[in-house]
Amino acid sequence: MLRTTPSLAKTLSVIRTQQKPLFVASNRFYATASSLNVTPQPAITLYDAETKDPVTTDQLFKNNRKVVVFGVPGAFTPTCSNKHVPSYQQQFEELLKNKVDEVICLSVNDVFVMKAWRESVGEKKIRYLADPAANFVKSLGLDVDLSGANLGVRSKRFSMLVDNGKVKFLNIEDSPGNFDKTSAEHLLEQLKSN
Repeated sequence: MLRTTPSLAKTLSVIRTQQKPLFVASNRFYATASSLNVTPQPAITLYDAETKDPVTTDQLFKNNRKVVVFGVPGAFTPTCSNKHVPSYQQQFEELLKNKVDEVICLSVNDVFVMKAWRESVGEKKIRYLADPAANFVKSLGLDVDLSGANLGVRSKRFSMLVDNGKVKFLNIEDSPGNFDKTSAEHLLEQLKSN
């Protein structure tokens, strides 16, 4: 028999009564995607691969900006390089037509690796950001331990739309090698149907 603590019982009660989809990121439950806080205080610092300059989550997501972020487990990895990035490269103009201000590729790598990866795929439009200590993905529960594959803590494969600091859509793959839910095409469908 399953023993339930008061907090587990409360969580299960909330899950049963939800009218909207429940998001699970890591071991955290969120009633809606908008429950995720992409602008914690103090702000989290990421690093721009092109300039190597620090950029805060406040700078990225506030001020009435609509931003697409797709997170990848690692630069130079096959699914990331051959499927995920090309999806957003091919749909970049269409995303802008749908009032997206910026498209960001985020990975738990250092800024030098992200810069080399950006250059290797010939990227000029998508902004590449390094989350070297996984602080951003950990704050959202989007981290995954891939030590079994000798990769350490990484980002789950995800995509999200952030509108003025609020997460409107969040898509998370079931496994780092999967590429079904997080494509630019899928995010565009969500944008167009909303």
